[in-house]
Amino acid sequence: MKTGSPDWRILFVDDDPFYRDLAANALSSAAMACDVAADGDAALMQLETGAFDLLIVDLSMPGRSGFEVVETVRADPRHADLPIIVVTGSDDDATISRAFHLGATSFMVKPLNWQLFVQNVRFVLQAAHARIDLRRAKRTAEFMSELKTRLVGTLVTEFQSPLRAAFNFSRLLEQQADGPISSPLYVEWVGELHRALGRLSSVHLKMLNFGRSLSNQIQLDEQVIDLTDLVSAAVEAAQASARRRSLSLAFNDTLGVPVALRADAVLISNALGAVLDNAVKFTPRGQKIVVTLGLKERDRLVVSIEDGVPTLSQNQIDEILGVGQFAVANPEAVEATTALKMCRILIEAHQGQMHIRAGDRGMETSFVLPKERRIAAVEPLRAAIAAARPAAQPSRRSPALLRRA
Repeated sequence: MKTGSPDWRILFVDDDPFYRDLAANALSSAAMACDVAADGDAALMQLETGAFDLLIVDLSMPGRSGFEVVETVRADPRHADLPIIVVTGSDDDATISRAFHLGATSFMVKPLNWQLFVQNVRFVLQAAHARIDLRRAKRTAEFMSELKTRLVGTLVTEFQSPLRAAFNFSRLLEQQADGPISSPLYVEWVGELHRALGRLSSVHLKMLNFGRSLSNQIQLDEQVIDLTDLVSAAVEAAQASARRRSLSLAFNDTLGVPVALRADAVLISNALGAVLDNAVKFTPRGQKIVVTLGLKERDRLVVSIEDGVPTLSQNQIDEILGVGQFAVANPEAVEATTALKMCRILIEAHQGQMHIRAGDRGMETSFVLPKERRIAAVEPLRAAIAAARPAAQPSRRSPALLRRA
């Protein structure tokens, strides 16, 4: 009976081809994908170019030993969450203790009982994913706390311009700069207004300094993620809201192949979710929102969201992108621009860029991620894209939710 997950991908490392074949057959029979490597160097190379859910490594191999493989993998922050099962022909305390000290998650002793082997693999995978889900939930809570802090800082800053204007106008009235005020009572009221605004301005400066002091740089919890799946999940999460507003929400994957990169999954997901929430909330009913994943010049990955949101002014766009200041009076504009500012902060934390431009029917917001964050080199990626697209006619992926092959 196949009770594994077809999305689980395992790397089995052993210099014995007999064991490699038996392991691949046992895991495939349990509906788990298995890649194999004949030595430690080949295993580390495969870990560099592929995303795996579990590493199983024999400790006794010629060349780079299993101990060295475990130590090298654990020294790489990208593989901090990768569970590792070590396989050994020796069950002495020193061997087991050393393996766990270097970072092994579990161990099994040869000769392997293949039924127990599969059960142990399944248990380790489920436990590892439960830990990752718990850590992501914690990271989401921390992100929301950080986001509220940034939001306070942003709103306090935006409050400064209208407050300063009101304070200056009240001063002109108090000084009767354009002529005398007829009623002495009005003069008294203007004086009270000016003093109240002065006190409010003092409180505001304290809030501004407090907000700035809390707006520290966001720390990334980096891991290897499948960007295609992540964008697909964000689109799927927004589908119900889009349908309620009679909006068409489509995903256009121009790459056609899964893309692995190093990033903070929670922060990227929240940035995408915030832009999609904005798009769904402010796009007029009956219109279309298109999310596109592709490559940009200099081989950078780009995720763009084209919607029907009423066009922002260039001053508002400059303010969102951090290249200018603009006092926004419209409450809905404040809400939209503040959310987009938060997204820019999250993308810039990944050394990426956010672009906004006015389109023919609304706005287009793009996240551009640097090629250095991609796991696979650009040439294999280009080759994979070319293989996925017949030369005579570019392929079209379904706009529905895409799943990793």
